[in-house]
Amino acid sequence: MQRTPQQWSYWEKDLYLDGIEVAILGAGIVGLTTAIFLKQQRPSWKIQVFDQWTIGGGATTRNAGFACFGSPTELVSDLATQDEAATFALVKARWEGLQLLQRTVDMQKADYVTCGGYEVFFPDDQSAWDKTVDHLPRFNQLAEEVTGVKNAYQILTPAASGLPFAGLEQVVFMPHEARIHPGKMHQLLVTQAIRLGVPVIRGVEVEHIHTDGTYAQMTTSEHGILRARQIVVATNGFTRRLLPDVDVLPARNQVLVTEPIPGLTWDGTFHYQEGYVYFRRIGDRILLGGMRHIDKMAEMTDDLSQTTVIQEALEHFLTKRLLAGKNVAITDRWSGILGVGAQKWPILKRLDNNLIVAVRMGGMGVALGTGLGQQAAALTIS
Repeated sequence: MQRTPQQWSYWEKDLYLDGIEVAILGAGIVGLTTAIFLKQQRPSWKIQVFDQWTIGGGATTRNAGFACFGSPTELVSDLATQDEAATFALVKARWEGLQLLQRTVDMQKADYVTCGGYEVFFPDDQSAWDKTVDHLPRFNQLAEEVTGVKNAYQILTPAASGLPFAGLEQVVFMPHEARIHPGKMHQLLVTQAIRLGVPVIRGVEVEHIHTDGTYAQMTTSEHGILRARQIVVATNGFTRRLLPDVDVLPARNQVLVTEPIPGLTWDGTFHYQEGYVYFRRIGDRILLGGMRHIDKMAEMTDDLSQTTVIQEALEHFLTKRLLAGKNVAITDRWSGILGVGAQKWPILKRLDNNLIVAVRMGGMGVALGTGLGQQAAALTIS
């Protein structure tokens, strides 16, 4: 049965809907930081953030909580499609984005811990190791040039790493990586936006955007038509629902979390197979996610369900490599939607006088999102 669009009261319209200078679609890291930087620079503007979800912020609260800037095999893969300068310009953007995030909110309150990261290689990964190991001295040189940190990528023997994973053959340690609680990070950003005077209005699903040179109109599923001087679309992997011509595609990443496992001692952010597989501890549980590369076309979707193919592959890796054959129960499963494309650089573009798009973090939203939000705010003002 079709629901009648919500009838707003005079008070609601006056407070939230009339005279909006900028409406931001998407209450993830990009949308919220756009709002924060915009309100700091234009405190008199009426700025609103709208989101379709009643809880969370899309991929912002569904990711693994890695503060990372590029594992070695991922960088090797990038060099197949772009040169060193472009690859490490992106590393620089990720690194600087993480520093900006920490200046924007107190990330210690989001459980930010510089635990270090690891890229791991097992017997089936000899070819990947051979392609990677000779690049590491150059990667360290370039990483130091763009970030200022020394020895970003360090080779360790399995014994020296202290990691207990079955069949582990090679390890690259990345001491500058950190882990966070993405939900707490998101809440800090929401709180900061609201403190500055930017409401975050949830449960508003936008179906269509129309601009006329003076205003932008949003047609919503249950809240009628909303209008603003400018709209910033920060919906990342869901963007093509509104703007089908923008070069960003959805990519689903499925995740699982185990029951508590006594005796877990290892810590860090872990990358495997060009970052397509990733895992970490959450207390005495293991979070494991990704694996979309084994069924890539099926995972190019914004459907938030899980599939047997991916979940079984994750469980097999968990049991065989991380738990040495031990079976444990899975307590949580979910999916998050990345925004990806032919290029890894985010898209920031003014489509017309009233419409800006800021999307496509390529799975690096924690690292790139705050910088993109800052740039989106500047473009909105210009």
